[in-house]
Amino acid sequence: MCKFTLLVFGLLVTVQSYSQLTLTSAINPSPGDMQIDVRADTTGITQGNSGANQTWNYPTLVRLDSNVNQWMTPASTGHGDLFPTSNIASLDTCYNFFDETPSRVDMVGYYSSNTAINYNNPEAVMTFPFGYNSVMTDSFTVLVNLNNQTILRRGYEVFTGDAWGIINLPFGTFLNALRLKEVITIKDTSYTYQSVLNTTYTIYEWYVPGKKFSVFKIMYTTISVLGYTFNYKNVIYNPNSVPIGIRPISTQVPDKYDLKQNYPNPFNPKTIIGFQVPRSGFVNLKLFDVQGREATTLVNDDLVPGKYEIEFDASNYASGIYFYKLQAETYSETKKMVLIK
Repeated sequence: MCKFTLLVFGLLVTVQSYSQLTLTSAINPSPGDMQIDVRADTTGITQGNSGANQTWNYPTLVRLDSNVNQWMTPASTGHGDLFPTSNIASLDTCYNFFDETPSRVDMVGYYSSNTAINYNNPEAVMTFPFGYNSVMTDSFTVLVNLNNQTILRRGYEVFTGDAWGIINLPFGTFLNALRLKEVITIKDTSYTYQSVLNTTYTIYEWYVPGKKFSVFKIMYTTISVLGYTFNYKNVIYNPNSVPIGIRPISTQVPDKYDLKQNYPNPFNPKTIIGFQVPRSGFVNLKLFDVQGREATTLVNDDLVPGKYEIEFDASNYASGIYFYKLQAETYSETKKMVLIK
């Protein structure tokens, strides 16, 4: 679907946060990230209640098909020069271009059918922070000349952090999940054929601590055109959402597990740790002090095959020798790093 589906759309108006999870720019996608959206059967699946301290149970989801959304630099798409304000792009069925900052993300356009489509008024994708009881509104416009048609798209969005609680999914139970309710109304006016297409999306999307992308989504779509109305429902889950702080550097499948030496080393106060994973599965990366006491957990999540890097910030740690240990399946390896302040 040639539409941004990673985060949410909207412009922050007010923020009141009561849950433990507040979305920040840490969920912004990075080049190399992969978002796998799995479409599931909708039978018996409802969004449940809103409000605080909810429990949503979806222990069994019947998989239908899946779609991969890849994130990259605009230059790597071959069309980045057509979107000069973009600094991050994605590819699903077309290229989508965004302007990403620590405080907000805007969708500035997309490239489809050999045509570049730039937003006249960019679509606000996210402003930070965003949590429970946050409210976001935004409007956007796009003027499209495509296949001998001139189409004006006007959109209006109202998003709220309407619930938080526990969500049970086939691939895990997550505490302090934040649910966003997104209502998007779009009016497409064709000046060529003098027709109007009205579309409304009502989306319920769950985010959990430590994950960049939403883990579960229920989307209702209503389309009205020429006196006819069509209704659709989609259920989508993401079993391998990229953990926050980990940067994929290659999706090429390695032939073995490997833990790289951190660089720089010695360091002050930040260093990069690289590792590779040949198979999907649970990966744990921990840091220990020279006496063998656990200092922190850097990675503790399911990862898909690939090569990764994670930045460790030791600003709050004392100078000295530390050890970092990678564990996955039967593999285990430990390396030494030196912090000098």
